[in-house]
Amino acid sequence: MKRKTPAPRPIGAFSDGSESPTGTPGVQGHAQALAAPDLASIYRAHHATIWRCLRGFGVPSHQVDDATQDVFVIVQRRLHVYDGRVPLRRWLLGIARNVAMKARERNARHQARTDALEPHAPRVVRAPQAEDAIAHAEASEIVADFLETLRPDKRAVFTLIDIEGMSAPEVAEVLGIKLNTVYSRLRVARQRFERAIASRTRRSSWKHRET
Repeated sequence: MKRKTPAPRPIGAFSDGSESPTGTPGVQGHAQALAAPDLASIYRAHHATIWRCLRGFGVPSHQVDDATQDVFVIVQRRLHVYDGRVPLRRWLLGIARNVAMKARERNARHQARTDALEPHAPRVVRAPQAEDAIAHAEASEIVADFLETLRPDKRAVFTLIDIEGMSAPEVAEVLGIKLNTVYSRLRVARQRFERAIASRTRRSSWKHRET
């Protein structure tokens, strides 16, 4: 009597006949899970970037440290579901964007309550930090002052592309906007930055002439 040869097991199937969710062998998927970055290494590698981007997303300078901490608390809770299908930095920036949005909403509600209680009280304008960590370079203070003048939508695009070095398609995905919108906001922000630099240069030149 001829013995039947067992049918080959499909690629990605376990010994019990079930398949891994991604269709890859179970051993490979397990190895990928083991290779997932840990929170400490993520914090060391991305803390400064998240801090700067939160400023770019419109979080006030006196709140950015707490907002950064909020981002990594969320990362700690969600890290086990991160599957690597999107780059880690893009995933982190998506979390940072949501944290920044909630922070702006809280600030707007607080300001509305303050204005209702003290309608004639002058609004306090906080000065930008003298040593902002946005550029880590010679022009960091100039860039920080300029970012304070931008609307949050243009500030976010300018920060992510011209400071963090992300591509326009990446920014479109992170912010959930059209690519043409990214280019439009970036163009306006760059034009304003050039005017701000020119204006600062003229003021500096006049001061030197007066002295």
